[in-house]
This record gives sequence, C-alpha cells and structure tokens, in this order.
Amino acid sequence: MVSLDQLSELMRSAGVDVEHPIARTQLSNFTSLAQGLAIINERAGHAAEVPAANGIGNARSIARLYAAHLGEVDGFRVLRPETIEAARIPLTDNLSAPPPLDVLPADYPLRFGLGYELSRAGNVMLGETSFGHAGAGGRLALC
Repeated sequence: MVSLDQLSELMRSAGVDVEHPIARTQLSNFTSLAQGLAIINERAGHAAEVPAANGIGNARSIARLYAAHLGEVDGFRVLRPETIEAARIPLTDNLSAPPPLDVLPADYPLRFGLGYELSRAGNVMLGETSFGHAGAGGRLALC
C-alpha cells in the first residue's frame, strides 16, 4: 500500500499544490480510508451504520440485491425499469477534477449515473449498459 508521504510526493511531482485545501482534503481522505479499511472486517466495522458506505454482505446476498434491481426476487424489486434506464445515463462524462487536482492524469476517469458507477475503459464491468460499484478493495457488485 502507498504511504501518505508517497502519495503526497506523487501529487507534488505531478504539479499539485499539496497545501491547497482540496489537495489537503484528498490526502486526509486517503488517511481516513486506510484507517477505515483496517476495521471494516472487525465486528465493530460490521455493526457500524455509515451512510453511503459499509454495505457489507456475502456474494450470494449482494447478487440477490443486484438481481432485485433488474427484476423481482421473492416478490421484491428495488428499481422500476425506467429508473434503471435513468441510472445508466452518464452524468459525469467530460467533467474534470477541480483545481489543483486537474493537473493529475485521468486515463480512466470514474463514470457515474444516478448513484451508480458506470462501465469505463479501466473497469468495463459486464458491458456498456452495466452499472454498480467496484467497492472498497475491488469487490464488485454490478448489474
């Protein structure tokens, strides 16, 4: 894993002013993420309720959740078909990072629709119309 000092130096060498508030926030998030990932597989990490994070499940339950996005599973469906189509519309294409992070290379920029990560060159998922999220540590959940 890359250290905070290594990341700071990498950003600095790419021309980022690491003292800029946005850069400092990114570096702070890096530290927080590393600390958060350290407890994610502990009981306290599983018991925590963190909005927009720590969606924890086994492969079967995550597969059932995403299957329920596309159709009924045991009488339950997460999204209507028209909502799925709206979720697949790219909303972040052609957006650049805010200064001073805009000087960093973005060969495979993230793509998002309505709350879901979309297929991109660096992560093709199941094809152009798939959506989901790569998750922390590379655990995929997608439709």
